[in-house]
Amino acid sequence: MAKHLIDKDLVLSKISTIRSNLRRLSDMTNKSESEFISDYISVSASERLLQVAIEAFLDIGHHIIAKKGFDRPAEYRDIMIILGKEGVIPPEFAEKVKVMASFRNRLVHLYDKISEKELYSILKNHLKDIENFITYIVSYLEL
Repeated sequence: MAKHLIDKDLVLSKISTIRSNLRRLSDMTNKSESEFISDYISVSASERLLQVAIEAFLDIGHHIIAKKGFDRPAEYRDIMIILGKEGVIPPEFAEKVKVMASFRNRLVHLYDKISEKELYSILKNHLKDIENFITYIVSYLEL
């Protein structure tokens, strides 16, 4: 099976989307937890911005997996595990960041089960994980 080249323009476009969303999400975390929770517009915007950032980060991972001919992921969180196993990202980081892939499923399918407090906690504690993922991808692909 011939492996195809990774579309670096696609990856860079996804990275641009992620970084734009991370900047906006970072602005949300400048609010106190109580200010954030009481502002339904900030909560709703944060859910969507985070969902799109996670989708783009998973799209990058899936694209690399497909083009490199790595094992196919059964679930979104498997994308990170495969990237770790194949040396695209450190395996210990893959374990840490797979939580974000699982959170994507909750944002899409179990949105009514995510509290504003939990969302705020994710924003405060895990946005750096997405930025670190970008750093690993840029290094791996020599962008």
